[in-house]
Amino acid sequence: MLYRPQRTRFFPPLGASQSLANLFIAADGLSPLLPTAKIVSTTTPALLPAGQNDLYTCPAGVKAIVWGSTFNNATGGTINVTTQLKQGGVYYRLQADFSPANNATAGLGYNPFNGVILEPGDVYSFFTSAPNLTMCSLIVMQFALTEPVRTPRLVGLVAGDNTVYTCPVGKRAFVTNFSEAGTGLLRTGNGTAGIRTYVWNLVPNGGAVAVANRLMTPFTAPANGGSNQTLSTVGLSAGDFLSINSDSSLAGQIAFIPNLVEVPA
Repeated sequence: MLYRPQRTRFFPPLGASQSLANLFIAADGLSPLLPTAKIVSTTTPALLPAGQNDLYTCPAGVKAIVWGSTFNNATGGTINVTTQLKQGGVYYRLQADFSPANNATAGLGYNPFNGVILEPGDVYSFFTSAPNLTMCSLIVMQFALTEPVRTPRLVGLVAGDNTVYTCPVGKRAFVTNFSEAGTGLLRTGNGTAGIRTYVWNLVPNGGAVAVANRLMTPFTAPANGGSNQTLSTVGLSAGDFLSINSDSSLAGQIAFIPNLVEVPA
């Protein structure tokens, strides 16, 4: 059974980046899961040009999460921002656009880990529809590759069934959400120009995708948008797998599980 620590009201004193990381993860009950976590990036304000902006590249030897970011828009108009993961030189939409209004400050937080846990070489990127959005801060946390949390993902979905994650031999896995909601998250990013229909399945070891092992009824993701499916925490044993069915093979689709924990069986 996965141990989920209670939220604490007592924090360590601020000091080095390690202490700041401890503050964030202690506030959400994650300290037992991420003892190696440390804050490595809090950017100074900068104006972003229109178009693609690669903001952070995960280095070799660690995993990372963009904990949150803050923007200010003083351009005189609305700017649309697309949050993206760059993998293998290709950009994948992670969610619907957000639009900081003129003369307003907006934040993008993950409450926490409600986004992609980056692997070495992954790039966290924004696409902005107009220039001069002020990037006020970007807080990044890094932790060791050996930590048990990760974001399984699959890019380039094809029409039909697509295996996103298989629990390895000697492990148990849990799809969860590191927030007080305690619900698992399954996400899709739809970078195509049409509405896409999806459905997730949890398939037992040796089994096959079937209506009987669907996790929900089929759902849709809007064109150039995303979908976030919430459900009770899901557990997997060795050989069990999570699959997503797509109605299209068009490029620009991604399916990912933001918060997955693997523990010894």
